[in-house]
Parts: sequence; structure tokens; C-alpha cells
Amino acid sequence: MTKELIVQHAAKTFLSNGYKTVTMDDVASDLGVSKKTLYEIFGNKEGLIRLSIEFQFRELRTVFEDAFNLNLDAISEMHFIMDKIRTMIGTPQHKNAVYQLQKYYAKIYRKVYVEQVVFIQNALEANIEKGQENGLYRKDVKASDLAEILIQVQSFLRSNEKSINDTEKMEYLSNVHFNLMLIGMVTPAGLEKLTQLETKTNEK
Repeated sequence: MTKELIVQHAAKTFLSNGYKTVTMDDVASDLGVSKKTLYEIFGNKEGLIRLSIEFQFRELRTVFEDAFNLNLDAISEMHFIMDKIRTMIGTPQHKNAVYQLQKYYAKIYRKVYVEQVVFIQNALEANIEKGQENGLYRKDVKASDLAEILIQVQSFLRSNEKSINDTEKMEYLSNVHFNLMLIGMVTPAGLEKLTQLETKTNEK
């Protein structure tokens, strides 16, 4: 059993059941290794959590890289990214896991949150600038401001305690915010493209 495989399994287990809930005994039992081996490799549970989150972050980066490599227009690219992110973090289990991380491992959460926000904001800025250059997004608002607003509101909707207790409402509000913000960002040409994209999506 390699270190990387342990990290991958632990990452999925933590997200499914919660960072506080899952113990080192649980991870050891699932993988058929001794708890002593885990402590020798990772030092403590916090060490395993940190590496698990770094693994998840690499997966998130891959989503953005895949989107950019498809050479889509900015609006299709934005939809691709948001759909993939919803798939990754949209489950009640994931939200509960993040809430536990925020509450019980605040230091790790803050470090990871800052790194992810910086990366996502830079990626969203690149998307918005691309759309502005191609005439799909309005140019009268700075790309950095639009990216920051999108991140801050979406983060709030997905990380507060009420969201954990009412996942359906949170998803609804998240979708409403994203759609309204995107409509406010687009030019007439962008709105035409957005309408075409949504029509195609609804037909599936």
C-alpha cells in the first residue's frame, strides 16, 4: 500500500463521513494496515488530513485545466467549470465534511481556503478577461471584482451552518446567484450565446 493510495482513500473517506467523525482506526481498518503504520507515515491525523486536502485540491486544479484545454468560449467554459465543481462539492456529505473541517481543524481549513480562493479567483479572472476580449462579457466592471463577488457569495452559501441543514435550498440559492450574476455580466452577444447553451442543456 503506497502513501499516495492511502491519501486517496482517506480523502474519499473524510469527504463521505466527515473529518472529525473518521478516526485513524477507521482508515487503518479500511485499508488493512496498522494504525502504527499510518502514524509512522503521516505523524498524526492532522498530517493525513492535510495531504488528503492537497490531493483534493489537485483534482480541483485538473477541472480548470481540462476546461481551459477544451478551448471553449468563455460562457461555455464557465458553465463547464461550475458544473464540475457542483458535482465535486454539491453533496450533503461533502458540505458536512467541510463544516467539520472548518469547526474542528480551523488552522488547516484557513490555509487551504486561502490557497483555493487565490487559485479559483485567478482562474475566474482569466475566464472573465477572455470573455471581455471576445465581446461576450461587459467591460465596464473589472474582472477581479466580478471574480471576487462570485467566490465570496458562493463560499458563504456553501459554508454556513444553515446550508448544512437545508441542502436543497442552498443549491437553489447557489444556482440563482450564479445565473443572475452571469446574466448581469454578459453583453447582448453573450446573452444570445448563454440562451443557446441553456436551451441545449435543457434538451438533454
